[in-house]
Amino acid sequence: MALVSTELLLLTTTLVVGVAPGLVALRDAANAEMSELAQAACCLNQSYSFSGMSNSASFTGGAAAVDTMVNVQGNGNRIFGVPAEPEIIGD
Repeated sequence: MALVSTELLLLTTTLVVGVAPGLVALRDAANAEMSELAQAACCLNQSYSFSGMSNSASFTGGAAAVDTMVNVQGNGNRIFGVPAEPEIIGD
């Protein structure tokens, strides 16, 4: 019985010592992926534009909005800010 207890103790110790660094590596990888996802979300550009149309009887003006880069963190990191006011084209 003492031999089985010693083997179980050795096996359990080995598993704990092996699992701890594995969980740390998993945590670091998850943090890195979430950081990359946040960086990608900050780089989305939501600008749009469409041109006006006209024929002999009517005219429809176009519009555009530009998502400008703004430094809101003050540390050199540039992220997208609030979109600019829409610009009316051809009025």
